[in-house]
Amino acid sequence: MYHPSKKVSTGPAARLALVAGLLSIAACQPLPQPFQPADKDANPLLWPGARTGIVVKEIAGAPASRALAGEMARALREADVVASATSGNRQSFLLFASATAAPLDAIRDEIQISWRLNDSRGRPVGEFKQTAQALNPAWKLGAAPLLRALAKQAAPKIARLLAGTDARLIPAATGPKVVIGPVDDAPGDGRDSLVRAMAFHLRKAGVGLSEEITDDSLVLLGSVRLSAAPSGTQRVAITWTAIDAEGAEVGTITQNARVPAGALDGPWGEWAHAAAKAAASGVAELIERHAARRSGGPK
Repeated sequence: MYHPSKKVSTGPAARLALVAGLLSIAACQPLPQPFQPADKDANPLLWPGARTGIVVKEIAGAPASRALAGEMARALREADVVASATSGNRQSFLLFASATAAPLDAIRDEIQISWRLNDSRGRPVGEFKQTAQALNPAWKLGAAPLLRALAKQAAPKIARLLAGTDARLIPAATGPKVVIGPVDDAPGDGRDSLVRAMAFHLRKAGVGLSEEITDDSLVLLGSVRLSAAPSGTQRVAITWTAIDAEGAEVGTITQNARVPAGALDGPWGEWAHAAAKAAASGVAELIERHAARRSGGPK
């Protein structure tokens, strides 16, 4: 887990610098949960800090029901949702589905999958119907590429259903709105997953977000630097820089960590959430100080 240590300095420009570091990991030691990639497919809903998540039930009517459920759990994790097709905890949401296939022509089937998400008490959260086409043998034999494609198509919608349930837990936004810009030079899917994770944790911290820059907006930009991996680990540095609508720098947050070599070359998953969660409180503090300076309040 990222363990932030904050160093706040003020000066003529009233700049705020925060350093959030991940516990250094010796090459001979296992990674602390939930950062052990080898354990992600086992039971991610038992990871420390996994307050809730989704258990994917077998898909009724699918020839390869268990395999499709497994692919959906994997696709949800790649969409930054803690998910498992095997077991969960008492707060886990449950994802049910039923599938049908009808001949579209001589060689293709039309597949329809109805997905339904319930909360831990069995109350419906939302549902939607997915439609796709596939060659007859692919669906009947449960071809892995097809199952993977179906799961990746549906996972973002399911993730949005789950995200909507958190709205009542998020405090009302205060202060200037923040526009989250791109994250430069991030390997794997970090460019997108870091933005999604940061948006999620900023909302939880009560920071208002916007997609349009106004006179009162702040823009949060990110960049990633990754070292070579001569000893099986890599040093990753993530820098978040806040600028105002005129382009003047408001403050920066820098995070440093050592990760297993290649760990960030694909989906970032929980790595993105750990980094964003550690930095979000610093961003919120930076915004609060900026708003106070603009209003003539305490510096």
